[in-house]
Amino acid sequence: MPERAEEFVPESETNQLSNKPTLVSRRSFLRGLGLGALGLMRATAEAGPSAHLERRERKPRSTWEESITTGVLAGKRAAGTLLGDYFGVKERVFPSEVKVNFPKQLEYLWQRKMNRYRKQPEVIEAAKQICAEYANYEPTRVSLGTYSDIIQGTVAEVVEKIDLQRYAQVKTLGLESAKIFENIVRRISYQDLLVVCMTEIMPLSTGSENLAALDVLLRTAGMEYVESIPALFDKYVSFGPYQFTKFAVGEDKRGFVGASKLNGVLPEGMRLPRKVSGLRGEVHHIAGTAFMIENLANLLQLVEEQPTREALLQNLEKVLERNPEELLLFMTSAHHAPLAMNKTAIKWLSDNAQKPFLDYCVGEPAVYARRLARNREAFALA
Repeated sequence: MPERAEEFVPESETNQLSNKPTLVSRRSFLRGLGLGALGLMRATAEAGPSAHLERRERKPRSTWEESITTGVLAGKRAAGTLLGDYFGVKERVFPSEVKVNFPKQLEYLWQRKMNRYRKQPEVIEAAKQICAEYANYEPTRVSLGTYSDIIQGTVAEVVEKIDLQRYAQVKTLGLESAKIFENIVRRISYQDLLVVCMTEIMPLSTGSENLAALDVLLRTAGMEYVESIPALFDKYVSFGPYQFTKFAVGEDKRGFVGASKLNGVLPEGMRLPRKVSGLRGEVHHIAGTAFMIENLANLLQLVEEQPTREALLQNLEKVLERNPEELLLFMTSAHHAPLAMNKTAIKWLSDNAQKPFLDYCVGEPAVYARRLARNREAFALA
């Protein structure tokens, strides 16, 4: 989880990966992953939706090792940190310029996960697919501003095209709850998803630092690198800016789970893949938006079941009027622990929401919520 992101990796976990970036051929890299030419084609075909590859018009990769400037990261601690591992920096602090082999670093990150959680064939297969895709094409390097625009465009498209009224009916929300539901959903923005992204994959202590570090990563390693970073501290297939697992995206024997429950009210071209391993490109942001909507719908569904339903809805409306950011904090906090945060929100609303939502968060979910709040402060300062 994010609070453990700075954990140092013992040398024994690096396997055959060199501590120094070296220029290697694509064939050698794929062989190291257990992929030949046929394996690469199979990995690409099985990875799930791939329209984003065509939309971004990525060219075949022409170089592996490259020199980059580290910008605001220069002078910050590198050795034994997650950021150091992203860039392959083994020195104590980031130099102003460094040679990086990003495909190799991505392989290293996935190898760390596989070393920690052995005998997980689905994780091994996902690693092969994702690393091969990143290695095969030039990354799409963008600024944080451009990345924000892409996320905002995706959020806006989801909110515009989703059938919110129908989903309110699916969740058996009353007229008042349905009105609140639609009101809050239309307030979701790129900032909410970026806050979750920073909390999930950026280990620095302030939102401003995390935004700046994310900007460097996007400009040098590209969007596809951010979309391929594995979650190092769980045993499931989980990766990308929001680190989704099979419990939040996909389907099980009972049907769709988490964000994927909205597939029934999303247009065909925007529906989420059957497995979390199929997340690619802007589909990550569709899933991030859908999960926020699903968590809000679940809270309102729980409110409907309470004997104090009318009072709770009145308090929700008051919060919407005076501080809607509090509700967005709940929705982003629920990304990590939906059930716990729903119970917390009911207590908060039952207390007339007089105190900040964070005051009601306890235990490990509270740590995550506070990290979210710190990261959100970056936008207030901008």
